[in-house]
Amino acid sequence: LAQDFLHCARTLGRIIILEQYIPLEEKTIKPTELGGIAGGDKYIVHNILFKFAVDARGIFGSDHSAAKMAGNELKGLMCYFNCGVSELNVPIMALVDYMGFRLIAMSLLPINNKTLVYGTNDGGYTIHNDNNHMNLFMKQAASKLNLTPHICGLTTIKGKRLKGWKELHSAADIEGHIGTDNCYYILDLA
Repeated sequence: LAQDFLHCARTLGRIIILEQYIPLEEKTIKPTELGGIAGGDKYIVHNILFKFAVDARGIFGSDHSAAKMAGNELKGLMCYFNCGVSELNVPIMALVDYMGFRLIAMSLLPINNKTLVYGTNDGGYTIHNDNNHMNLFMKQAASKLNLTPHICGLTTIKGKRLKGWKELHSAADIEGHIGTDNCYYILDLA
């Protein structure tokens, strides 16, 4: 399965990179609007999500830093996978480096905006820790990774916490979902 994923990711990723500067109507693989703050265009082909590792909104300071972030995403995924918390599932992921560009390729998961129960998907405005089982699994993983629980949520200029802060066992921008198949998934692990 992993080898098939890698073959598809490499083949389709190279096509996406080669076609990035041609007009939209001439592309064989067209971008998809998925939202999100970081990264460039996103594509979905054969149940694989491709994301350009570029600094489209000036968050990382350069495209080089965005490519490093993509590498850290894969490292973070491997760390959580190697924790051995069998209830936590991660997507299959690969990096496609071609012609000076980097794409993140990951398997689509059975999740949506309504399945988020841990972390944030809006830059920290809303922090979730809504499921005791997910919190326990993240606590187990944090123990193996030597991470300490901490308060997450935005503060005002005067240092007061805004409503909605939560204690998490990971970075706030890690997303934990209970999928439509009732399995526990984590992603955005950079």
